[in-house]
Amino acid sequence: MDSGVVTVLIFGAISLIFGLIIYLIVMMRRLNASFAKLGFLVREDAKKYFDEAADKIVDTNKQFQENYVDIVHKGTQSALQDVSNVMRTAVVKAQQDAGSIIIEARKQAQDIIIGAQHESAAYKQKALEQSAQTIEWVVGQYIGKTYTDQQHIDLIRSLLQEYINENRTSQ
Repeated sequence: MDSGVVTVLIFGAISLIFGLIIYLIVMMRRLNASFAKLGFLVREDAKKYFDEAADKIVDTNKQFQENYVDIVHKGTQSALQDVSNVMRTAVVKAQQDAGSIIIEARKQAQDIIIGAQHESAAYKQKALEQSAQTIEWVVGQYIGKTYTDQQHIDLIRSLLQEYINENRTSQ
């Protein structure tokens, strides 16, 4: 092969690599919008893979420029296809995992809401029972005697203060 053909093939392979790299970057940015953390990990893995592949391609081109242009071209296509397949699998898995996580989070949120409702109902019932006990206590202190209006007012104030003091010490 003459050097012009070799140069064109190398340029074509490099253009293909750059074109595919641009395609992968766009694809990773879309993924990053939905799965920021996963996108970062995939991008770093792809960057590392391409750095290693690029170093190997440069070394091979320096040593075997005329004899192995076809091998480099085929190897690059295969590597990019593998990366594309791996990324597709990773994206599908990430979407499935994200769906499972969201479903589990919703279930846990529902469990928390139900638990809070039960606790609220129990607290409400306890408050009603304490109110009923208060009324029973006041009525028990009040029944059986005849009072004037002022005695009623003084007695209610006295009983209320006594009840408050008793409950402060019991809590």
